[in-house]
Amino acid sequence: MTAAVILAVSVSLQLTAAVLALRLIRLTGKWTAWGLITTAILFMVVRRLIPFCRLLSGDTFPALDILNECIGLCLSMLMLFGIAGISPLFTERKRREEALFESEGLLRKAQEIAQVGHFKFHPSTGQVDGSEQFFHILGLTNTVHSIVEIRKIIPLEEQSMVEVTLKKAFRNRSSFDITHSLMPSNGRRKTVRTTGEVLTLPEKGVLLVGTVQDMTERQKTEEELRKVQKLESLGVLAGGIAHDFNNLLGGIFSYIDLAREITPKESRVSEYLDKSLSVFERAKGLTQQLITFSTSDVPIRRTGSLGPLLRTWTEFCLSGSGIVPVFEIDPALKLCDFDENQLGQAIGNIVINARQAMSNEGTLLLSAENICREREEGKPVYLIRIAIRDSGGGIAREILPRIFDPFFTTKPKGNGLGLSTAFSIIRKHDGSLSVESEEGTGTTFFILLPASMSFNEMPPPPLASKAHHGSGRILVMDDEPIILETATTLLQDMGYDVETAINGRETEQKIETAIREGRPFKATILDLTTSGNNDVKQLVMTLKARDHAIVVIVSSGFSENPLLTHAHEHGFNGALQKPYRKKELAELLNQILST
Repeated sequence: MTAAVILAVSVSLQLTAAVLALRLIRLTGKWTAWGLITTAILFMVVRRLIPFCRLLSGDTFPALDILNECIGLCLSMLMLFGIAGISPLFTERKRREEALFESEGLLRKAQEIAQVGHFKFHPSTGQVDGSEQFFHILGLTNTVHSIVEIRKIIPLEEQSMVEVTLKKAFRNRSSFDITHSLMPSNGRRKTVRTTGEVLTLPEKGVLLVGTVQDMTERQKTEEELRKVQKLESLGVLAGGIAHDFNNLLGGIFSYIDLAREITPKESRVSEYLDKSLSVFERAKGLTQQLITFSTSDVPIRRTGSLGPLLRTWTEFCLSGSGIVPVFEIDPALKLCDFDENQLGQAIGNIVINARQAMSNEGTLLLSAENICREREEGKPVYLIRIAIRDSGGGIAREILPRIFDPFFTTKPKGNGLGLSTAFSIIRKHDGSLSVESEEGTGTTFFILLPASMSFNEMPPPPLASKAHHGSGRILVMDDEPIILETATTLLQDMGYDVETAINGRETEQKIETAIREGRPFKATILDLTTSGNNDVKQLVMTLKARDHAIVVIVSSGFSENPLLTHAHEHGFNGALQKPYRKKELAELLNQILST
């Protein structure tokens, strides 16, 4: 009975050891070694099972040596404890390997995101080894390469600079940091930053370790940022020029307007004055283009037909070239709410781009038609689709997605702003601009603009021809003497008594004096630039509090100012965009003072 118990315990211990050995196969991945150990243990189990089965069947021959079986039991216990004791070591090793694998994966991902690769160079062998991202940046396969292979992808004009830097680092056993170019096999030049340090290791000798970072996109971004900063400076300058130019135009052409009124229409002088006024409209448009460039100018939309604008700007931009414009404009083209100067600038930029692509010859087709789309609610939405098709060489497929990017240009002297400005203006008009092109077949730009919801037909002309005559007193506030002088002349010519002020404080004082003397002002015209938005709004509140009946008109040369575009929402009775002519001033006074 004792022998049977010893054999049973021994078999149990050996089977447990075999199970633990099988588990170590999965942990270590050493199938051969632990497989052989497991097999040996199972043979030991079989050796114990044979006498155990004989005892159970009553066969006692040959007799078992209890001492030997006890020694076998002890060996089974030691084997089990040995395998059980070594198992945690392999478990910990497996955990560390998994952690290392995860860490290496995170490192690879971090290098990919940062576009940084690490490397090491063995001067004794001339071999360079590195990370996956390192070879990706260099455009090489992910294997060990010789320094000679890597030298070949450094542009010839920069090889000397790189070699001098490395030799100095090896000589002084120091670190280095250089920025240079690479020319991988795909032909796309890269800018990289290479940093490293020369080390002396006891076993490996001299070793260079370092990193390479792809700086190409960062360099482009920095260059674009510098361009933006320059353009912002130019924008401030352009805005200042536009403001001063507006004031000069306002003064000059107000006098031309007055001279035209007192000149007989049949005289040649009147003809010249009319031509001067037409030039004035173009000069006024130029100042608006400067303002559009200098700021995110909000369109001042008026309802009208796009046909005349499309023809005028296309013919103007093609004048002097051999390109023949062909127009296919639907006679029933719906009206549109648009800013004439801004949308004209957008059309002009697209036409100029087509002119450059056609080398001043060929045919330019411009079409405009109505289209109808349904919303989700089933209601129709009317749009105007404009297509500008040139007969140039087309745009390469690889650069087509980038043509609306700011500063992107394929022209040596281009600034990359023409199409991006057009794109921005059309988006401000709640429209879209797209392009289709194939090399050798020309390019077509498509513009979609919402049709006007205000009118189904052209609105009646404003009552501008009706001469305005009034009486009473009007106060004009501006810090420009020429504006004060010309506004005074225009208003006096309409029958008003005019007083002027150069700032908000003087305006308040004159309003108080007028009320106290019982001679209140019928209206006041305030310049935004003189006081700024907040000061003008506060001034309006003060004026309205002292004289509820006073009419307040705001004036500015910057159309994007919300106080100008939404004058009534800010407490004003009307708005004037400088430079304004007598006709525009008369229209506004007719509208406000007659109600």
